[in-house]
Formats: sequence, C-alpha cells, structure tokens
Amino acid sequence: MSVLRLTDVILIRHAATVPISRVRACSNATSAARVVPERETTTLVARPLTLDRVRLDIEYPSDDTNHPNVNITANMSINLPLLTIPLYYILSIYPHGHAIFISSKGDPKRHDNRNPKSSSLQEKLKKTLSARDFAAFERAESCHRNHLENMPLFIATVFAGLLAEQKAGAGAVGLDMFCVGWMLVRVLYTGNYIMTASLKWSYLRSLLYFVGTFWAFLVIGRAALVVGQ
Repeated sequence: MSVLRLTDVILIRHAATVPISRVRACSNATSAARVVPERETTTLVARPLTLDRVRLDIEYPSDDTNHPNVNITANMSINLPLLTIPLYYILSIYPHGHAIFISSKGDPKRHDNRNPKSSSLQEKLKKTLSARDFAAFERAESCHRNHLENMPLFIATVFAGLLAEQKAGAGAVGLDMFCVGWMLVRVLYTGNYIMTASLKWSYLRSLLYFVGTFWAFLVIGRAALVVGQ
C-alpha cells in the first residue's frame, strides 16, 4: 500500500491562472507516478476599478440594446428669453408696491387691502396725502398698469422669436438682445415714471415706451419672415 507524503506533492501553476493544473503523487514502494486528471475551472480576474474606466464604460457602452446609453455629464444652460418673462412680471409688480408704500406712509398696517384699487380709496387718499404724495401714488399705479398692458406684447415677441430661431438658428432675429434691451428700457421707464414729476422729463418716458414697442414689433416682423419661408 502506497503512502503519500506531503513532500511528494508537487504543485504546478500556470503563469496567468489560479487553479492547480497537475498533481503528481510518487510512492516510496514503486516510485510510480500517478497523475490526477485536470478539472475545468473558471478563472476570476480582478481588475482595479478606475474613474477613467467608469467614464468610458458609460460613454461607450456595449452594443447590447437592452442597456441604453447613459450620459452622466451635466450640461446645464438657461434660456434667457424665457427667463425674462418672470423677471418682467416682477418688475411690473414693483410700482404697485411702491404706491402702497406711499399710501400707507411706510406702515403696512395702515394699508386697506380689502379693495386697494377702489374709487373710494382714491378719494380717501386725496384727503390723507399731500398733493405731491398723491401725485406720486398715481404715477406709480399708472406705471404698474402700463407694465401689465405691455406684458402680452412682450410674451408674444419672446415666443415668436423662439419659434423663428428654432427654425433658422440662434440669433436669427436677435431675440436675446431684444430681451436684454427690453428689460433695460422698462427699468429706465419705471424709474422715470416714479421719480419724475416734471413735464420735460415725461417726454423721455414716452420715448422709452416707443423704443421698446418698436423693437418688439421689429422682432415679430423678422420672426414672421423667417417662419413664413
């Protein structure tokens, strides 16, 4: 009967694989070699996970249609013309708040919010405010109404410009420049309307109004030509 010794077991490994490929047992009695057949094994290879590999695996996935392409790159951009719509609305509300500040003399508790635009309130303010303060109150409210009256024109211009530039490309009708210019013109218009009481400076306010209106009509006209092509 052959007895196997630990020193008689020789382990032979391949350079790139983990499993044992051959086991040779030699007995002292017969010195005969007995070879154990090789077994099919699965070799697991552990590769270091690096950031570059993750990035490449995501950007260039396999052709497996069950795994859609995933792009983790955040590329944010803001549409300026659309953003100016809420900004212009905020600007249009400001003169009304300024009028309330004048009528309440800086004390919000004195403001009657039940019907702030009623004719009875107007009559009451004529008695409680000085002529100068009441005139400033009326100008602020008029400025507020003018902003609201021009809101539909501005929104229509923005969407007409977006439609045209979607077809002809960015900058085709100068929409971004118009939106920035419109906001600048209306800010100057607001300051002039609220702060200026002289007839001479009121002409500047009217000029600013017509500049903004003409610019809006120009953009709409150019957009109509682009969309109509």
